[in-house]
Amino acid sequence: AQVIDQRINWVSGYLDRLREVGLVEREIPATTPPDKREKSRISRYRIRDPYLDFHFRFVGPNLSLVEQNLAGRLWQQIAPAFDVWVGETTFQDLCKEWLRLQCEQGQLPLLPIIGSYWEGDVELDLVAINWEEKTLAIGACNWSSEPVAPPDVETLLQDIEAAEVIPDQDWQIHRFLFARSEFTEPTRELAADVGVQLVNLER
Repeated sequence: AQVIDQRINWVSGYLDRLREVGLVEREIPATTPPDKREKSRISRYRIRDPYLDFHFRFVGPNLSLVEQNLAGRLWQQIAPAFDVWVGETTFQDLCKEWLRLQCEQGQLPLLPIIGSYWEGDVELDLVAINWEEKTLAIGACNWSSEPVAPPDVETLLQDIEAAEVIPDQDWQIHRFLFARSEFTEPTRELAADVGVQLVNLER
């Protein structure tokens, strides 16, 4: 146990330094109350700089192909995971920035906390919360190149129910589905019926 504690302290020290220089950031579930965020044990770390994140995920493991200038072979190697990476990082960040701008322009009363939520097997791509106004926004980010179909709306609603992040009935809830592609007409009809706002890449 003592050895484990030493290793944890050793890793924590390096993470603190990386956070200080802005290379790494600590994420806490957005639904964590403000007075508990500083000491929350539920957190995860991610590389902030997209270039470094790309390098460690794709270039480093395939450095031999880079050194041999085998760009075509390199792309074949990383292409299957590239879209997933963009969807889980850059596109989610873009959606959060869009929501932040909506808040700043007074379209939504959701500042100050915008982030994500995860617990066990349940994860929500985007969660924004205003504890004073009792307002909550929950969104899913779909980076698929295929048109968005009704099951994507249903999955968002199921994930929200499974996460149990809505504090009580007094809260105002905004639901969003962000997508790279267009929404089919049945998707638009279902979203309108269940109160999900659709936001495409152009918007």
